[in-house]
Amino acid sequence: MACEKRRGFFGVSVAVLCLFLFLLSAAAAGKGDASIVLDKEEYVQGDRISVTFQTPEDWPRDAWIGIVSAATPHGKETPDVKQTVHQYIEKRSVGVVVFKAPAPGQWEARLYDAARNGREIAAARFTTTPDPTAGDAKLFLKKNVFAPGERIDVSFTTPRNWPANAWIGIVPSSVPHGSEEVNDRYDITYRYIEERTHGWMIFVAPEAGEWDLRMNDSDDNGREAASVSFTVR
Repeated sequence: MACEKRRGFFGVSVAVLCLFLFLLSAAAAGKGDASIVLDKEEYVQGDRISVTFQTPEDWPRDAWIGIVSAATPHGKETPDVKQTVHQYIEKRSVGVVVFKAPAPGQWEARLYDAARNGREIAAARFTTTPDPTAGDAKLFLKKNVFAPGERIDVSFTTPRNWPANAWIGIVPSSVPHGSEEVNDRYDITYRYIEERTHGWMIFVAPEAGEWDLRMNDSDDNGREAASVSFTVR
């Protein structure tokens, strides 16, 4: 369920009124049905997503809400579903959790009644679109050949809406490109970008061989966004 962002009486948006009425009815319901509502149906990547929820008071502490691809099968919680960005409700029967809008596409906020063998109880679909102000992800080295132990200075630029755990790491060039999870498995060192849109990082050249510096847009099932190769000899 989502409220459209229109203006109502006295200049108050219909979305705000809808959320207020939802919270009011949820508080009155006490042990009522479980449900979630989004503040919008469409977001720009990196936007704030507010998910208002109502759950029964006797639910366990590890009931949770996550952001899941709309293509993910509905129903019982699975290990794949649990790998998504999520937050625990922690025994609250009414409240709001906030997420950052993911990559462009079709997504859903989903409510589960437990973290182990839980059931999907409610879902709310939304769309994310590209951020028109976002810059490109790039890495740059002044040279591409280093001696073992030599200092490596790498400059970078990133889109402004990347999370704090986006990272750059050194990975053997033989490792297939594309998957952040694969890069994370084989990196020998890394640094978090920490929401900077540009800057420098310093690494130390590893042992002799062919290597890449690879930039990844998240540490949570992200993707490789840029890379630059170098040789150590």
